[in-house]
Amino acid sequence: MPDRQVSANKKSVTMTFIRTSDRYITFLTILCVLGSTWACCVFLLSRVSAQTESNTQNHELTWLIVRHADRDGSNDGLTTAGHERAKQLATLAKTLRVSAVYSTDLRRTRDTAQPTADTNQLTVQTYQQPTSEWLNEVRKANPAGVVLIVAHSNTVGVIVSELTGTEPFEIAHDQFDLLYVVKEKNETVTSVQLSYGVSSATKDSKTH
Repeated sequence: MPDRQVSANKKSVTMTFIRTSDRYITFLTILCVLGSTWACCVFLLSRVSAQTESNTQNHELTWLIVRHADRDGSNDGLTTAGHERAKQLATLAKTLRVSAVYSTDLRRTRDTAQPTADTNQLTVQTYQQPTSEWLNEVRKANPAGVVLIVAHSNTVGVIVSELTGTEPFEIAHDQFDLLYVVKEKNETVTSVQLSYGVSSATKDSKTH
């Protein structure tokens, strides 16, 4: 993967890796400080959606990386809240005009990805391991547009790390509401961590 310039700036509610010259960063920061992460997410995605056609022409690629929605205990499936979260993700993805959807071949990830695929008339493409080689293949197949990757608590951080050049991390076992937006343009990478749907920090879940 070629070297890219990464801009990093940590905020109180979200971890922001975004150009401070962007006009919406002040508003975005205020929303995050106030804890309005849902409004923050909608605002950012609306901004990106308005630029989609221009970004495609300029070969700008946007990645959305999420963990599967709320898991049903140790079963390979989603809870009622998880299915609702998947629908909320599809609503956001429609606003953003997602152009490709990737998921591991497990029921909980496929059930998270399918509403987005259905909403955007796409097919869920499966993958095994999110290696740098695989990400390069996805990049070649999608030189521009918006790509959604549904992953797991121990692989979301690997993907974000590969894309941004930052340290890998794992998501807490009971955390299902994080959304990472990574934008690649002209060898520069910017990203932001957001939350979507109902907070899941207090929910009980096991494994990945």
